[in-house]
Amino acid sequence: MMNSMVIIEQMLVICLLILVGAFLYRKKLLTDTGAGQISFLIVHVTNPAIMLSTAISEEEVIPAAEIGQAFALAVAAYALSALAGFLITLLLRSKAGERIAIIMMTMYPNVGFIGIPLVLATLGTRAMVYVTVNNLVYSVLFYTTGIPLIRMAATMSGANPDTGAKKPKSADLRHNILKGLLHTGTVSAFLSILIYLTHPAVPSVISDPLLYAGRCTTFLSMLVLGVSVAGSPLASYLTDRKTWIFILLRGIVSPVIVALILSPFIRDAVLRDAVLLLVAVPSGSLPMIVSREQGLDDHVFARGIILSTLVSPITIPLAMTLFHLILMR
Repeated sequence: MMNSMVIIEQMLVICLLILVGAFLYRKKLLTDTGAGQISFLIVHVTNPAIMLSTAISEEEVIPAAEIGQAFALAVAAYALSALAGFLITLLLRSKAGERIAIIMMTMYPNVGFIGIPLVLATLGTRAMVYVTVNNLVYSVLFYTTGIPLIRMAATMSGANPDTGAKKPKSADLRHNILKGLLHTGTVSAFLSILIYLTHPAVPSVISDPLLYAGRCTTFLSMLVLGVSVAGSPLASYLTDRKTWIFILLRGIVSPVIVALILSPFIRDAVLRDAVLLLVAVPSGSLPMIVSREQGLDDHVFARGIILSTLVSPITIPLAMTLFHLILMR
């Protein structure tokens, strides 16, 4: 069983780094433009680097069966999280315009900005196999099903009546699939899996730059989150009762149930904890960005993402502790 204090300590470190980003933003030493540029670096440089460098540093070849199990678990975790998001909308009696945001925030966690550094810090490099596979599944799922779903919601709400009109649906789907497969995160995850399977000899002139770039991921990610926190109307978010209920269900109840459903199929304790952690990390911002581009109201996204991030030092350890207490019964 993982010591919950380790998670609490790591989440407190993350919170302190978020405060650094918020402080720099308030002092106008970091701007929205700068945060956007840093986000680009994280998505396209440092996250791919940390996945590749971790795979290169793995001393043993990972069996194909283990990779296959990680893939099946990731797909199952996303499917169960999507179902959990739908059930949460029923419990909250959400309006039609809120449903897509709640489902997306429940289904798509912040794997890149929080999941990768958290799992690496608490579970070590061995758990990065699952994180890499999870990142691959995330990218493919979001670009092939997430974006079309958001566009459909925009069309139905009248926010973007021309959505989907420029291309036939089949062509639009092919475009999203191709975009998902060629995304930097997807390509680097795929290459990392190949490295895990084959364990090739990689010269230090390649592995060292990847290692140095990957080490920047946690700090840069928290700076960007700090900018989001500093630029949000936090006081109004704190008084929204439905958002707090959502955070309780999405941050503790849903991850524990998903992990308990999948735990009978997992023998390795590290892999089991990695599954829970990646379901329990706060909601990611990519669905909100796409929704904003499609003209949908992003206030529900903003409240859920900001608050779930701020309280994650509490919700993640609680989810992990509750999960292990139930397992030991």
